[in-house]
Amino acid sequence: MSSARARWFPPTVAVLAIAAAIATLYLRAELRGAIDDRSERALTSHAGLAREIAARGPIDGRALAVIAAATGDRVQLLDASGRTTLDSAGPSAVDLAGRPEVAAVRRDPEALGSTSDGVSAAVAFATPQGILRLSAPLASDDPAVERLVTEVGFGGAFGLALAIAAAWLGWWRSARAARRLVEAASAAARGEGARVHTADDDLGEVAITIDTLRERSTSLSSALAGERALVASVLATLAQGVVVLDAERRITALNDAARRLLDVPSGGIGDGFLDRVRAPALVALVQTPYTRNAGDVDLPNGTRLTARIAPLDGVAATGSDRRGALLVLDDVTTVRRLETMRKDFVANVSHELRTPVSIIRANAETLKGGAMDDPRFSHKLVDGLHRNAERLARILTDLLDLSRLDAGHYRIELSPMDIAKVAAQAALAVEPEAQAKSIAISADVSDDLFAQGDPKALDQVLVNLLENAVKYTPAGGHVWLTARAAKDRVVIEVTDDGPGIAPRHRERIFERFYRVDPGRSREVGGTGLGLAIVKHLVESMGGSVGVAGNEPHGSRFWVELGGSPAALKSSDTIASS
Repeated sequence: MSSARARWFPPTVAVLAIAAAIATLYLRAELRGAIDDRSERALTSHAGLAREIAARGPIDGRALAVIAAATGDRVQLLDASGRTTLDSAGPSAVDLAGRPEVAAVRRDPEALGSTSDGVSAAVAFATPQGILRLSAPLASDDPAVERLVTEVGFGGAFGLALAIAAAWLGWWRSARAARRLVEAASAAARGEGARVHTADDDLGEVAITIDTLRERSTSLSSALAGERALVASVLATLAQGVVVLDAERRITALNDAARRLLDVPSGGIGDGFLDRVRAPALVALVQTPYTRNAGDVDLPNGTRLTARIAPLDGVAATGSDRRGALLVLDDVTTVRRLETMRKDFVANVSHELRTPVSIIRANAETLKGGAMDDPRFSHKLVDGLHRNAERLARILTDLLDLSRLDAGHYRIELSPMDIAKVAAQAALAVEPEAQAKSIAISADVSDDLFAQGDPKALDQVLVNLLENAVKYTPAGGHVWLTARAAKDRVVIEVTDDGPGIAPRHRERIFERFYRVDPGRSREVGGTGLGLAIVKHLVESMGGSVGVAGNEPHGSRFWVELGGSPAALKSSDTIASS
């Protein structure tokens, strides 16, 4: 029994005891009253019998005794003044003139006087010999009656005790069943516990209801857990950042992509969106009340996002709009950069093609207009036609190569390759151009240096780098081709002592059509696509490429390819054998 029920049980018993005592006292009083009324009615009946006996003859001691024996009452004969002349109880000279019943008869001889003082009762009536008075003690003063009343009281007390015991037993059983129901309900709320077994009564129906609710709760919990796991899996696999906000712009859920984009490495759930995000444009987009909105946002770290926000359905019970919102973030940094590169590429291609085409057209029109017959101008015009046609062919060839690389049609076959052999071939290919400008090319590559790659692709890479070095190095300069092993990598470098490349241009030098000096590049015949092709080829072989300065002046282009040199040489030896 719980403490609350234990506190209420003694007062309840006390109330029951008081009610039983009051009922017993009331029953006792009613029983005494009923017995006294019966005694008074019996005394009145005895008076009628006494009248009949008195009417038969004179009342003497013998007649008085007969009446007393017949009624069982005390019989007294009084004179007109109320003094006792005969008494069935023995000689008496008591003056009873003042008794109410005697006074009533004296006033009205025809009346039947009666009185009761709670202890005894008396009646009186007139006879020719005087006033006849009958009296008897009330039956409630009889010990037998007192015992009866006492037994009734004990019976009531015993009945009260049985009632209290039965009530306590029923209360205890109900409390035990209620406690089991409470425990079962608590277990069901936690998703635990087994079926509840109780008696087939009202509490049994409650137990059945609890079991039904527990089964439904378990089923709903399992379904909800499954849905949550599914949602969590979907959010975890999304490349898009997803943030769920409540009505107060607090974060209620976010996936790993959103953590990465918003730089929220851990926590965040329950925090304010304004406390975690430092991008004013994104904060301005997330305003309450939420409305469907979208826009591009630049983060402080240089990332560009496309943010879309949509309100979630749901209105609070108060009737006010308490909806949350779903914020979806797309990282469009690369896409926007590619779009910019595409626009620049189209503009650059148009510009690069327009120049040679315009020159070819102009020279052809001039020749057609009559310059063909002038030996002084025709030679120059034809030479310009040839030179720009070759430039146009080189641009188209490079564009086709880039297109093949972008589409994945350029087959790269990786295998161990001899770096010294490829370097010698590349240096030999650009030797005529170098000799024309009196530029010395020095190749310093160890014969036992091997790397993982495609010899044909590496040859094109080195030829492009060497041609650039020769083009932009002044006459009489020097170009170096070196290679060295660095742990499990091989680094190939092409260095020149030309004018060099300013640091601000080095990050973009490998972009298509990007030129440090557009006028000088066209003058030496560059297409602006060679280094972009170099980067594509090197990355296709799993390597990397870059540029740095060469002290005191000049540029140093480096290519890094993978593979342990010793292992590659051994595998190459085994394959050739």
